[in-house]
Amino acid sequence: MAEIRIKNVKKVYPTGAVGVSEVNMEIADGEFTVITGGAGSGKSALIRMICGLDDVTEGEIVMDGAVINELMPKDRDIAIVVKSLGLFPNLNVFENLAYGLKLRKMPKNEIDARVNDVARILDLTDVLSRKPKNVSTLERQRVLLGRAIARCPKLIILDDPFSDFNDSIRQTLCGDILKIQKRMNVNFIYVTKSAAEAFELADKIAYFDGGKLVQYGSVEEIYDAPKTIPIARFFGQPPVNLFIGKFVKEDSLKFSSSNFTLELDKSLEEAVKDYVESGKEVQLSIRAEDLSLGSDFEGTMQEVAVYGDKQLVAFSVEGDDSAHYALVGSDFEFKKGEKIGLRFDLSHANFYDLISEMNLLK
Repeated sequence: MAEIRIKNVKKVYPTGAVGVSEVNMEIADGEFTVITGGAGSGKSALIRMICGLDDVTEGEIVMDGAVINELMPKDRDIAIVVKSLGLFPNLNVFENLAYGLKLRKMPKNEIDARVNDVARILDLTDVLSRKPKNVSTLERQRVLLGRAIARCPKLIILDDPFSDFNDSIRQTLCGDILKIQKRMNVNFIYVTKSAAEAFELADKIAYFDGGKLVQYGSVEEIYDAPKTIPIARFFGQPPVNLFIGKFVKEDSLKFSSSNFTLELDKSLEEAVKDYVESGKEVQLSIRAEDLSLGSDFEGTMQEVAVYGDKQLVAFSVEGDDSAHYALVGSDFEFKKGEKIGLRFDLSHANFYDLISEMNLLK
């Protein structure tokens, strides 16, 4: 296990391009961290510095209390799995799993024990004598995972290794990873562009955008209180609902849009007082599960689909071209074009600046 601290880390390339700037993260022993964000967001720049493949321009990477900035990659006790990494075609599965252990000149009995243990965890025992070309795609990916974990490193980094596979294989491999982590209690850093994978695997999620760490927190924190609108949109299906309006203070604090007015809790007044005074427009965000049938406002029914034990209703509101969604009970019948009344559960709502798209409450 390892405690990892990333302190004010910055990467600037010779061209002057900034890979990441001022990244601060603390990863506890045995924690599963998912790094996500769009293309060019800084994900790869950060993990290449953690692995030692790129130099750190500024800041420190600390593992178990020791700064590792100047250590060679081979001396960092880190294993990495990337989708471009292949197996040795001339070696069988056992030999592929044992390859890194042999390079470290481990005793044969310890190599045998580790390889057989990994094979049992990943259901590879029956194919140990086969060459990579004679095993399934799923089994080949399990061998790549197994080769990394057989070393028992302090940290395993997986750089978007499953993005080219179908949902069934990805789900199975994600299950394998969780099983490995539970068994070994090792630190994982998993890089992905998939919000679903992030939610399935993570203890904590780090969301990057434009080379900056925008939000770092638990799955619940990221989902319930996204720091920006892009994060709110990125995580969760169906898509988050967004409504433009203004804060109004009369006898009480209210949010007013062109289609409805909602009374807000008094506790929000201090956080939004500048917006009340300026009359600046803001965006209210709310998840589909926090909209129910009621009388706060009226929408026009567009589509309906079964969603688990509920119905997912797609609706529109007057003057707004965006699609909106609500999860309602399965015992209601809807027709396209008819009006439906809806109610907000504002205890789960968030408000964002219209220009910066930053959460006003966090």
